[in-house]
Amino acid sequence: MALVKIEEIDLEVYSELRFTHHIMEKGLYLAVEAVETTTQNLDLLLKEKNLGIPHSRKKVNNFFNKLDNKEDIPKILYFDLLTANIDRYRNLGNLIFKKTNTGNYILAIDFGYCFFGPYWSSKEYYHDVSKRDLLLLNKSNWESFILKACLMNNYSLGSVFNLLNPFIDFKENPFANIHSIALNLTSNNIADMLKEVPDSWLVEGNHQRNMYLNFLLNQIKRMPGILNYAVSQRLFVNNKGGILTWPKEQSMLVQ
Repeated sequence: MALVKIEEIDLEVYSELRFTHHIMEKGLYLAVEAVETTTQNLDLLLKEKNLGIPHSRKKVNNFFNKLDNKEDIPKILYFDLLTANIDRYRNLGNLIFKKTNTGNYILAIDFGYCFFGPYWSSKEYYHDVSKRDLLLLNKSNWESFILKACLMNNYSLGSVFNLLNPFIDFKENPFANIHSIALNLTSNNIADMLKEVPDSWLVEGNHQRNMYLNFLLNQIKRMPGILNYAVSQRLFVNNKGGILTWPKEQSMLVQ
């Protein structure tokens, strides 16, 4: 992963930047290594499933059963809720599936809609709540609100969430390890990460970085409550009821 600078001449010479990757303007872009994917195969299977073609559901399940890293699905979900990524579960294009020797490997891409979307001051969100108020968590029933913002499309769960949901294993709390990692991040750790965001991607510079920092620190503390609420609303098909069990030291830290 690296930042790359694309100039006007690059857009003229390499037409695939515009027509394949939809890059229309010069500037700094986040680039990742190209991988051989099986995403197109999944797209075809989902179209078959939507058309009601016999055995298509079984083919989709077989595709996901061959995932080498199913344990990363709850990590992706946790991170999206933590960062208020409001686009992942409405758009399959935000996930790619890398081809491996034994099957597939799920990768999350495109984090442009974290922190409630890419706009800073030009747009109001969710019933006239400003982005600043959202980042300050100035919204009642926060657990319900953040789940609806991230996971739902209109009045139903997003199609991508429904696709991944059956492959989250609840023999133990699938979010405990990633939450432990988040708790071990210090304010300085996160601040250093935010410093890597180019100034040209921000509207209000360090003030905006500080807003994001405080949002993440507060959101880490709320994550057990958010996920316990998700369980209470029966959002997870493999969970048999009851709140998730969090290690004692984590429970003390998040109260």
